[in-house]
Amino acid sequence: MSSLTPHLWVTDMQRSMAFYRDVLGFEVRRAEPAEAPTFASLQRGENALMLSPFDETFEDWRMVALVKERRDSPGAVSFYIEAGDDISAESRRAEAAGAVVDPLAERPCGQREFTVADPDGFWWAVWNSM
Repeated sequence: MSSLTPHLWVTDMQRSMAFYRDVLGFEVRRAEPAEAPTFASLQRGENALMLSPFDETFEDWRMVALVKERRDSPGAVSFYIEAGDDISAESRRAEAAGAVVDPLAERPCGQREFTVADPDGFWWAVWNSM
């Protein structure tokens, strides 16, 4: 495996793209179709992310039906993303957006991190080494 790209199934594409752009600093590289995206590719440094609306049919793509079945089922998944040069500024930006679920703190494993929840409840821990 040469790379890993999470594909998140979201309820509101515009809201999610804005969250990842404005709160976590991703760049929207592609959104198709532009006026009402059913797919978006985002990038932050070497980190990639894809978004799709979970209520889109995508013709007969079997995985989409499975996504709908699993929607809102329990699961504890947290994605980790390395902070930029100023984790404090990133934390303040996330706090201002009301997205922080666990504030910036030093962790016993030798790093500083904070965790945010995106509009669909996906957790992202933003970290850097102390």
